[in-house]
Amino acid sequence: MRLDGSLPFFVATSNEGKLREIIPLVHEFFPDVQTIQGRAAKVAEETASSFTGNAEIKARALASEIGSLDCYILADDSGLEVEALGGQPGLLSARYAGDHVDPQAHMQKLLQELDRVPGGSVNRRARYVCALALLENRQGRVRCQVSEGYCYGSIAPSPNGDSGFGYDPIFIAQDLGKSLGELPYEAKDKISHRRRAFEALVQSRGPVNGS
Repeated sequence: MRLDGSLPFFVATSNEGKLREIIPLVHEFFPDVQTIQGRAAKVAEETASSFTGNAEIKARALASEIGSLDCYILADDSGLEVEALGGQPGLLSARYAGDHVDPQAHMQKLLQELDRVPGGSVNRRARYVCALALLENRQGRVRCQVSEGYCYGSIAPSPNGDSGFGYDPIFIAQDLGKSLGELPYEAKDKISHRRRAFEALVQSRGPVNGS
């Protein structure tokens, strides 16, 4: 997948943690891109029942605000799914313990919920999910390609490390024996759900949603 490097490239988020991880991946997978700007849509109601659906909502919401400018927009929707919790927090990962609260509150709630469910102390399998929506707005025609990537692992009994963001301190990546919060960025990047989503995006030859 080649992009027109002369067009502006927007990442539809104001989350600094996501931008730190996404921008290097954009440069790696789309080397022709010259300028990248983080810009979340002012209004993007995430009402879809899937990560890919919400990623596309974010991308199209920003495209609507930008208007007729020819550009690319990349939107991400991601979260943590815990098997013993029936996939929770899932789509609610960013607001599991409430809106605009410290990430520690989300992790504490998850650990408490996991301890309460039958078998939760044994079955701690989980996965990170990242969905990407890459929208091209050119001469009034909008095309949007979506993908998903996963990082498998388990939930630690307590937080460890202060690297990364979100649930990283309690997510132990499969076969590593350490939480993502204990890994430097370079190590996390090699196995991350975002990298897998980028790989799927550039390899995809599936249908593109147009409008």
